[in-house]
Amino acid sequence: MKILSIAFFSVLLYFSSFSQTRTEISGKWIVEKAELPVKPNMTEDQKEMMDLILTEFSRSSFEFDSKQQANFNIRLSDYYIYNAFWVYNKESRTIAIRDKKTKSVLMQLFVRPVFGNTMKFYVQDTPFVLTVKKVSDLDEIKYSYKSKDNRKFAVNP
Repeated sequence: MKILSIAFFSVLLYFSSFSQTRTEISGKWIVEKAELPVKPNMTEDQKEMMDLILTEFSRSSFEFDSKQQANFNIRLSDYYIYNAFWVYNKESRTIAIRDKKTKSVLMQLFVRPVFGNTMKFYVQDTPFVLTVKKVSDLDEIKYSYKSKDNRKFAVNP
């Protein structure tokens, strides 16, 4: 437990050396690489599920528009986030993606710039690390469907 606390503190200290703005976060981000740096002890079924999640994460994208609307486009319906809103906390370097009605946090990401338009998103409460690349700015998300059940996937093939 002590080692885990030291590792978590080190990660937070490392993050404190970077600072992003809302403008830098706004845009469409494509996941270039999904990693599971910590390999917990898992059964074969759990490993298969983890591999599936990693594969789908690597085909996913995030949309954060300048009006703070957010989507997480992924083919796994349990993880797909539609018509939410996002809040960036500059001090903690986190993006909280929240439900518009309940305001509950659907996903929280620790953000670390890598270079250029590339960042790492550390998905809170999971071992997943996503290397993402900003492919475009995004003023406003245009919704062409009324619910996430009628969506067209806007993810990588």
